[in-house]
Amino acid sequence: YPEYERIKQVIDAGTIGQVAMVRTQRRSAPIMERSPWFADLEKNGGLIIDLMIHDIDTLRWYFGEPERVYAHGLSYTEWQQTRDVAMASMRFRNGTIAHLEASWAHGGFCTEIEVSGEKGLLSHDSRRNATLTFESSENAALSNMSPQLTFTRPSTANPPMRELMHFVDAIQTGTPVLTDGVEATRTLAVAQSVLDSMREERPIVFPADPVSAVVA
Repeated sequence: YPEYERIKQVIDAGTIGQVAMVRTQRRSAPIMERSPWFADLEKNGGLIIDLMIHDIDTLRWYFGEPERVYAHGLSYTEWQQTRDVAMASMRFRNGTIAHLEASWAHGGFCTEIEVSGEKGLLSHDSRRNATLTFESSENAALSNMSPQLTFTRPSTANPPMRELMHFVDAIQTGTPVLTDGVEATRTLAVAQSVLDSMREERPIVFPADPVSAVVA
């Protein structure tokens, strides 16, 4: 998704300054109503592996490895068979705090992210026309910039289709993919720790190498 790529560029450029807090939301309809397989938490990992894992993956790309997570939701309750909502608070090793929300209890699919830094607020809402905005809190320090910058998706290319075409091109040309299996495994390990936190009702402290959680 180009908006999430752009957020990475803005963070790395220092435009938003030191990032303090991030909030993500990823919502969808109750998918288990279309496929009972999704209602079986032990088989598929439920809401966390279907939805929240994408935001976990993105935040690892932005900020590196997390050090601690505490999560709660409906995944291990009687409600999970029909609706599911989960929230997780995650602290990264660089000091950034993130609050992640995922839901299988809405009417349609949408995503949101807010990145709060010392120089302003960067926000994305997939339901808006201006899909990425930056509200500056330091106009004097950013005198060459307008108080609010907007970024509109540069093309109508479907992002999942872009992903598939990238994978096909990598196979055909033998070039490396942007995200390899090691990165996917590390993100899966973090997502599984979110499930552990909900099931055990306790904070989870990550090992120095999160991939070890999967190996173990």
